[in-house]
Amino acid sequence: MRMVLGWLLLAVTPVIAADLKITWQPNREPDLAGYFVYYAVQTGFYNYRLAAGLQTEYTIRNLKPGATYFIAVTAVDTAGNESAFSEQVRVSIPAAAGGTNTLPERHQLLPSFPNPFETPKYDKTTFSFELHEPTRAKLQIFDVLGNLVVTLINGERQAGTQKVSWNGYDRQGLPVRTGIYFYRLQTAGQTINRKLVVYR
Repeated sequence: MRMVLGWLLLAVTPVIAADLKITWQPNREPDLAGYFVYYAVQTGFYNYRLAAGLQTEYTIRNLKPGATYFIAVTAVDTAGNESAFSEQVRVSIPAAAGGTNTLPERHQLLPSFPNPFETPKYDKTTFSFELHEPTRAKLQIFDVLGNLVVTLINGERQAGTQKVSWNGYDRQGLPVRTGIYFYRLQTAGQTINRKLVVYR
């Protein structure tokens, strides 16, 4: 099968805030399996790939106000062969597009609350972090020896503020002991650690 999308025409339309709707002309190959939307903040190197299925439009959400993005689309057939990139589209998000909901310049891990985490006085402590762009994120808790206690988040996350709570139990479902623990946020190219004190 010869997958060609060089003729593909992309249209980029602002939807709301810093969201962009991408549309394209369909590929007519009989064994078409779907499309991928690629985008990045620098030309020629795509950081993100989004599966669009068989639809010919996709909305990229929570892009960073004031940033410039480069976008392209590919098609893939039922054998897994992927076409070359379509022509690249360059689009700038207005600085005012995000209104008062501005995103941080870098990913941030905020102090947990409450900390110290006293049980049973509190039934949970809440971790907050801010992502300046969509990314794969992992939030985990470790003891002072570096042993993994529990994984709270592991997967793709949207840009913006995220929150997750922990009830003080490890991955076996057992309550952790009084002591010092560390919670770690890992994203592509960035790791942030903070300390948590647990009392029982």
